[in-house]
Amino acid sequence: MREERGWSRDVLAAVERTLVLLLAGHSTDEPVTYAQLDRLRGRGRSIKRTAEILAELGLLREQRPKAILAWIDRRTSTLPFGFQADVRDWLSWLHAGDVRTRPRSDTTLYVYLGAVQPILESWAPTRRHLREVTRKDVHAAVEALRGRRLSNAVTALKSLFRFATKHRRIFTNPTTTFSREPTLTPSACRWMS
Repeated sequence: MREERGWSRDVLAAVERTLVLLLAGHSTDEPVTYAQLDRLRGRGRSIKRTAEILAELGLLREQRPKAILAWIDRRTSTLPFGFQADVRDWLSWLHAGDVRTRPRSDTTLYVYLGAVQPILESWAPTRRHLREVTRKDVHAAVEALRGRRLSNAVTALKSLFRFATKHRRIFTNPTTTFSREPTLTPSACRWMS
């Protein structure tokens, strides 16, 4: 098993120690919960790899919830109320993907939310929902940004509003003017150079 998984002897020993501690006094017909396994977390134990083994053997009753989903709930709960549900659903959609959209990495979600959160907070005093945001609001939000921050903000806003349009949360997409066409004002096109 060690060779096929590429584990070192130390990792294999840690898994064996964890299994011994976990299964001592445990009835053979009862599956192990992740909570039981997590209680053994400590020095010299390998919880993640032990969970892999138990899952393969059909002995792990529940899988641990993905940390990114908890992060999405936690971070969107701090957003202005009118934006919370749309942004949470957008990030969940990015994470899971759909028939026409591949799932995005957790890092992409961190970057996108980091880029749009200050913008959403700046809109909160005058806008209660995404559907109230105008092209002028979007242009004003990115006007002062430069470099990577500008690129990330534009990309994230376009993604958010494409999601909102696709899922009929808004009527018109205020980011449609962000294109590679030279008809835009120089300030709106800065991010493209």
